[in-house]
Amino acid sequence: MTPPIFNAIRKNDEATFNQLIQEKPSVIEERDKENNGESVLHLVTKIGHQEFAKTIIGICPSLVCSTDDNGNTPIHLAATWGRKKIMVQMLEFGEKSTPLDDISEVENDLKLAELVNNDGLTPLHCAAVSNSIKILKVFSHKTPSSFDILTQPHNETVFHLAVRHKNLKAFKFMAQKVHLEKLLYKPDKYGNTVLHTAASLGSTSLAEYIINETKIHTKAKNIQGLAAVDLLDRDDANFPSIALKFGGESHKEESVMHSEALQNARNTITVVAILIASVTFAVGMNPPGGIYQERTSSKGKSVAAKHIIPFKPKSLENVLVITHKMMSVSVAALATSYVAVGWIILPHFEGTKWLLYTTLGISIVMLGGMYVFLWFKLAKHILRKIDTERDPDEEAATGKGYVMYWKS
Repeated sequence: MTPPIFNAIRKNDEATFNQLIQEKPSVIEERDKENNGESVLHLVTKIGHQEFAKTIIGICPSLVCSTDDNGNTPIHLAATWGRKKIMVQMLEFGEKSTPLDDISEVENDLKLAELVNNDGLTPLHCAAVSNSIKILKVFSHKTPSSFDILTQPHNETVFHLAVRHKNLKAFKFMAQKVHLEKLLYKPDKYGNTVLHTAASLGSTSLAEYIINETKIHTKAKNIQGLAAVDLLDRDDANFPSIALKFGGESHKEESVMHSEALQNARNTITVVAILIASVTFAVGMNPPGGIYQERTSSKGKSVAAKHIIPFKPKSLENVLVITHKMMSVSVAALATSYVAVGWIILPHFEGTKWLLYTTLGISIVMLGGMYVFLWFKLAKHILRKIDTERDPDEEAATGKGYVMYWKS
């Protein structure tokens, strides 16, 4: 069951809060077991009630060092939630009056700002994780030595934490502090610099800032022998351009080779596409057997059509039906190949994706329109054949029929 004093704090009921303390001063030391065993100072810090915090610190200053089930002190919560004024109250009061002798888990010479929770994080680490610049300013002014504390067990600096949580503002703020310059270049337990961390997370904005604004060596390797560029996602479409920003001659050469191979593939595909188009055009313009060249009534007409049709019109009709279907399939395959070629040869970078999608859209619309037209003609043809009132001989005589007969 939650103690009454916690309910009074949540309801912001100052009268009940003061009455409970007057009746029983020890009530202020009670814990809320339903909420990670937090103290009243933990609660008022999360809520941000400065007056409650001032009263609690004045009555029971040892609560400044109290921890919940996660090992967080009220200062950890103040850093996480950005409660600047409450944090200043606790730090100032702690430096003057709060004894650390009662805390067995912490050495006597350890300051309040350097206490660690169960995750191995200090309040400063929590501020870097939450990207709270105003809290970082408080630590930088009051307890600059707290920046030297590393996380456990990975020995990461506050810079690693800011990068890991992609907090560019917090990273910039700390990187501009002269007294933190050495800490900026310090690797973690596994030899990873902040650039390694940024590369592994794909944080290009942080990586660019680190490369352009700091002196971190881009070729530095961790204990596994990997440079920062080796941790990039190679499946990313922008990998070549991102890799170039990390420097390194080997990766530049790899990027150049990749570009040359891609250009060669584009050239090859273009040549093959032109060859297919040329053959298709030649076949369309030159039917089997050729056409009549003499100046007669048959000039320009297919030689095969004139000689084949009169002999076996039914067989030729079946051949034409099959040929028509095969041509439809071939045209569809040819159009699909052109679309596929367009997808391959067009660049896939972020700034040119609109060109890729526009080209594909035009291709799909044209291909779809062609097939809509063909289906329309097919439907029209079927309806004409179903029409019982039509006269085939009359249609053939007027040029509307589907089989024309030429006199030899």
